[in-house]
Parts: sequence; structure tokens; C-alpha cells
Amino acid sequence: MRNASKVVRKIGIDPGTGVTEEKARAIVAEAKFPEALVDQAVQMILALWKVFVEEDATLVEVNPLARLEGDKLEALDGKVSLDENAEFRHEDHAQFEDKEAADPLEAKAKAKGLNYVKLDGSVGIIGNGAGLVMSTLDVVAYAGEKHGGVKPANFLDIGGGASAQVMADGLDVIINDEQVKSVFVNVFGGITSCDAVANGIVGTSVALGLYPIGAGNDFARALGYPRKRSQLASFLAQARPRRIDVGEVNGRVFLNAAGVGIDGHVAERIIASARVVGPTLGYFVGALVSIATYRPRPMRVSIGDMTREGKHLVVVAANGTHFGSGMHVAPDAKLDDGLLEIIVAGDLGRWSSLVALAKLYRGTHVDGRTILAFRAPALTVEFDEPLPMEADGEASRARGLVIGLRPRALTVLAR
Repeated sequence: MRNASKVVRKIGIDPGTGVTEEKARAIVAEAKFPEALVDQAVQMILALWKVFVEEDATLVEVNPLARLEGDKLEALDGKVSLDENAEFRHEDHAQFEDKEAADPLEAKAKAKGLNYVKLDGSVGIIGNGAGLVMSTLDVVAYAGEKHGGVKPANFLDIGGGASAQVMADGLDVIINDEQVKSVFVNVFGGITSCDAVANGIVGTSVALGLYPIGAGNDFARALGYPRKRSQLASFLAQARPRRIDVGEVNGRVFLNAAGVGIDGHVAERIIASARVVGPTLGYFVGALVSIATYRPRPMRVSIGDMTREGKHLVVVAANGTHFGSGMHVAPDAKLDDGLLEIIVAGDLGRWSSLVALAKLYRGTHVDGRTILAFRAPALTVEFDEPLPMEADGEASRARGLVIGLRPRALTVLAR
């Protein structure tokens, strides 16, 4: 076999000018076409470039190119790969798609708008961002070389800021691959929230593992995760699956806590305060600002047969014990007992709110008079105007809350 470097030629093309006739003739000369075929070859190369540009292709190839009798050039076969991201400009491309030849999983992913490539391994991969997914594939492949030969089963990028539905769609594609024996979800929480991932995998056998490097990390601590990042790898290596409850507020899953009132007001302001004083103090400073500016609002709170009406500073339903980077809001909450701990604070003034904030870090804020605690699997909160709320620290506005519990609906990695 001849040395490939002697028979293969590469010629660069400036995308600003493209393939001109002069460039086409340079390509033909480099390929050493016989003189009788030069003009035909030039026109063919110009046509290939036209297809490449006008059809938003990523590859246009003729192979083989044959010389027939009478010095005629003929393309016997070819291949064109099209950029799927440019499909909105080419509605006519749909007629060329061979749906029978397409991999059914790739076709299903494409219909859901997912960036998915089927591979030949047994570990399903989901990540957000192409770079993170590629590095995850490398990690799995490297681990497979060292421990038993496992390989990645796919490339699946759900994209930055992916919703719970996108997460669920991705998981649906992967678990329908008969080759997949396990699923590795590696999502960076800075662009996709932890609760969005949980919403996508709740009710499945996929275990949620955390690598807590965010602002609060209270949920991770409730699962026994270490505070030091240097200890996280060894913790995860020894962690075991555990089934826990998840809360649900207005149809959306939350893991740790959800509430309305001053905690939603704090969540709206935490980003600004955390930039100035850091994440831990940020929650405290945000709480001080909210105590100074937020006043209790009229609410109707229903828990089982009990109903309270009047002004309330906050109503929180907690699955975990802490939120707000160390605030011990629900001392008796448990992640797997089928109940939420519900904290209801009435019409507290600014001074009473400051005292309660100080006690909140010690878990001694419930006094049985102005701040009450209940244990129940569900509650509703009604109010007349949109009020600030939060679910796992994600702030929004709502006109009412319907909160419930889904017992042991999520698998997590914990001690």
C-alpha cells in the first residue's frame, strides 16, 4: 500500500471567498486530472461547493468518481451530511430522510429535539453541555478499561437550562435502549437546577447523586454529604441508593422545602446579596433586607381539618431540616417518613421577626403561639394577590399553593 501522505492532498478554503473557479482549478491541478477532464472536474467541484453552502451541509462527498469512455466524468456514488441545526431553513430536506434506515432511538430523540448519538456501550449518559458530556464519556470509557470493560451507550446533551420535561424525555430515550444496563446523569447545576433533574427522574430507578458546590447545599448535608469538596469523591464511591420522599408544589417536585411569603422574598434577593458578602452570609443579609421591607400578607392556610386565616409572614413545607445555608427551619423533618414539616408564622412585626431569625439557626423558633409547626402530607395556601414563593431556592410568584408529598418517589445516593 502506498503512503497515504503521498496520495492524499488537503487544500484550504477561505470561507469568506469560498471556492472560486481559480480555486477549483487549483484543486484539479493538485489532483492531477488529465487535461481532457479538467473543465468537467472544475464544474463538478464548483457544484459541490454550491451544494455545501446553499444546503447548509457539513459534508459533500463524491466517491467513486469515474472516467467513462469518451472522456466523460461520472459520479457513481456520493454522500451529503446536513446540519440539523439549520433544518428550519430547509423544509424540503424532510423529503430526503430515510426514516426506515434511521436508528429508532436517534429518530425518537430527534423528534423530542434532543442532541443524541447512539453508541455501542451499556452505560447511558445524560449531561448538559457538549463538553461535559464528552468528558463524561471519557470518564466512563476510562473506568471501563480499568474495571470490567463497560462503555458509554450514547452521547446525549440536554443543553443548558434544560427543563424537567427535557430531562424526562432524555431519560425516556435512554432507558428504551435494550443495551443500557445503567444510567449516568452528570448535570452542572449552575445552568440546570437540581430540582429540574429530580423532576425528570422522579419515579424511576435512576439514583440522584450530588456534587455540592453551590450556595446553600442544605439538602446535600441532610443526606450526609461532607462539607469539604476533597472528601466528596470518596463519599460518592461508598454511597448507597436510598429512597426518599419528594414534595410537590403546584405540580412541580421539590426536594428540600417550598414556601410562600418572606422566604420567597429572600430568594428573589439572594443573588444580589451573595455577590457582595458570599453565599452563607448572603442568605442572612437577604433575610435582614426582607425583614425591613416585607410585611405579612393575608393568607388562608388549610392543613387537614385545620384552617387558619389572617396575615402570615411565611408558610413553609419542609422535607429536609435545613435551608438558607444553615437555617434550621424544620428540626423534626425526615426525608422518608411520608410527612412534611409545616412551619406557619403569623403576623410578626420587624422586631419579632429579627428574634425569630436569630432562633432559626438554632431550630428554636417554633413557640406555639406566633410560629407553629405541623406534620402532615399535604396543605393548601390561598391568597388574593401574587406573592413571592420559592421551591428549593428557585424564586417565582404564585396566586396560591397546593402542596403534597410523593412518598419514597426518588432514589438518591447517600450514607
